[in-house]
Amino acid sequence: MSFADQRNAFLVPLAFLLVLSIGAGFLGCSASPDEGKPDPGDTTTVEIGRGTIDSLLSTFFPEHYSNQDSIDYEEMLDDRYSFQKLPDEPDDPIETLFWDKTEEMRIAGRMFRGTPNGAGQSVESITLNINVGSTTPSFDTDQPDDEDWFDVVAIVDMTVVLNDPSQSDGSGILNLLIDSEQKFIVTEDKDSPGDWVVVKQEDQARIQ
Repeated sequence: MSFADQRNAFLVPLAFLLVLSIGAGFLGCSASPDEGKPDPGDTTTVEIGRGTIDSLLSTFFPEHYSNQDSIDYEEMLDDRYSFQKLPDEPDDPIETLFWDKTEEMRIAGRMFRGTPNGAGQSVESITLNINVGSTTPSFDTDQPDDEDWFDVVAIVDMTVVLNDPSQSDGSGILNLLIDSEQKFIVTEDKDSPGDWVVVKQEDQARIQ
């Protein structure tokens, strides 16, 4: 079961197993960052900002997602953001595998607010860690000619603690542990020069 399915299951109980969306990368035009633009290869600066690809994914994203901060989470997603989840079945219609930024923020917002699902479960806490791997020029077909997109492969490690009154041990707590390889497509933020945003995300198979 994919990372995304587990998060959506929280919103529609028993339809999936709770999961979070994180990761992406498709195809686009090859390019290298020009002078004056953010350097995608610069990983020397440790900051909770979006000034490098590494800081966007390994610090900014985990910090604000773990703090359930919907304002800063929305800020790091491009307006064209899309998420692609793994199919539950081989013949799942392709249109059911994608959602946009509006839907992503609806899902995240309900989790962050602790809104109970139909089973009475609500999010108590989230701990997200992302280990950034390779970063390469993207060849995504949606990439505009005047933009440089980059594919990023990363390992996502997340723990979601749920308030769950149905737990048989009487603890009222359910811990969900998720490990997944994810792919991201990132680009320079046109609304905040010098910063980076996620354009696309692709869910990958869960690490066994």
